[in-house]
Amino acid sequence: MEKRYHNSNSMAKMLFLVSLFGLNTTFGRTKTTYESTNRDRNAEAKFSPIDDLIKPVNSALKLLPVNETCANKTKSSSRNSNAALSSISLYKLSLTGSNGVYSQLAVGYSADFTLGVDRGIDGSNINNTNYFCSTIIESAYSIQGRPEFTPTDIVSLQYKIGNASTYSICIDSFDGIFKTQSIYIKDNLTNTIHDLKSGPYSFSSEAGNFASRFEIVYQNLLAAHQPTFNEKSVVTYKQYQDVMITSGQVMLSSVKIFDSSGRLLVSKNNINATQTKLFTGSNPEVLIVQITSTENDIITKKMAN
Repeated sequence: MEKRYHNSNSMAKMLFLVSLFGLNTTFGRTKTTYESTNRDRNAEAKFSPIDDLIKPVNSALKLLPVNETCANKTKSSSRNSNAALSSISLYKLSLTGSNGVYSQLAVGYSADFTLGVDRGIDGSNINNTNYFCSTIIESAYSIQGRPEFTPTDIVSLQYKIGNASTYSICIDSFDGIFKTQSIYIKDNLTNTIHDLKSGPYSFSSEAGNFASRFEIVYQNLLAAHQPTFNEKSVVTYKQYQDVMITSGQVMLSSVKIFDSSGRLLVSKNNINATQTKLFTGSNPEVLIVQITSTENDIITKKMAN
C-alpha cells in the first residue's frame, strides 16, 4: 500500500518531540551511543532525517543485564507544566527478554496528528534483528503520532526476535490522558487482554517476525471470554536440553513427549501451571509433544530436539 505523508502542524511537532524528550527520548544529533550498565554492551542508534524542522531519534535496540527488567519502571511524567503540552497524550512501552533483548516504542495522541505517516512526528524503525514497534501502513515505527484519542482506538504492534525465549512488555512512562486511562495489551495468539498498568505482560515466543500477535487497546472487551488453547496459542521451544511449554493463561495438566516412532520419551503430570519444562537431552530428532489442559483439552505439536 502506498504511504501517504502528512505535514503536521509545526508547533505540534515541537510539543510532541519535547514531550518525548521529557520521557527520556533523545533528539538532535545524527548519531549517538546508548550505554548499558555493562560498558562493553553498547548499541548504536541512528536518526532518520524526516524534515528540516527537527530530526527525531528512532528508538534504539540495546542490551541490558539479564537481571534488569521493566517491572518497576512504570511512572507518570511530571514535566508537563505547560498548558499547551497537556493537549498531547503519550506513553512509552518496552519489550525485554530474559536473554538481554531490550527495545522501546512511543505512541502519542494529538488533534494535529493523523493515522498516516506524519513528517517530523513518526520515527521509522532502524533495527534489522530485534525490535518492538507500532505499525503504520504495514511498516514498523518506533515513534507514532495518532489523532485525538478515543477509547475505541486500536494500535497495531509488531516485533521481531532472533531467539525463542520468554519476554515481557511493560509501560516505561505515560502522560496526559493516560494518567487515568488504562492501557491494555491484547495477545491475539492466546486471546488474552492484560492491563499494563497492573504490571508487565510476560509471554513466550518462538523466533521470527510477528506482525499481528499484539495490539494496544483501551477497553477490556475480552473480560468474559475464555482464553484460547490450540496449536498456535501454545508455544514450545528448546532451551538448552529442556523443552519449554507455555500456554498463555490456560492451566496445564500434563505433557507427554514422544519420538517420531511413537515411543514415549518423558512425561509430566499434575502440572497445574501455565508453563513447564521437560528434559529431552540433545539428540537431534523430531519430537511429538502432547499437551493436556486442566479442562482435558488436548493438542499435539511437532518440534526439533
